[in-house]
Amino acid sequence: LWSRGAPVGLLAMLDPRARPPHPMEDPRAAYLWRLMVDARHQGRGVGETAVRGAMAIARGWGLPRMTAHVADEAHSALPFYARLGFRPTGRSVGGDGEEELEIVAGH
Repeated sequence: LWSRGAPVGLLAMLDPRARPPHPMEDPRAAYLWRLMVDARHQGRGVGETAVRGAMAIARGWGLPRMTAHVADEAHSALPFYARLGFRPTGRSVGGDGEEELEIVAGH
């Protein structure tokens, strides 16, 4: 992620069809694996712009949904994802109790 020519973060997303399927993954959903924005640039729309761009890429891949895993802890990103329209799927993932969220890619 870049802002005014300087790196300010990272977004990594996976197309589930690009590798052997994992039983916990939905083959019809792009997976937002990492979103990190430098603390000095948070609250300026960088993350939202990046996620919206990722959703456009997912649509281009022909995937109707996107999922992300978020820990419900102090300073969690859950409110950020909820503002963008992500909703809990009701599934806990991983050994550390992360919550799975999803959004329809055209949202």
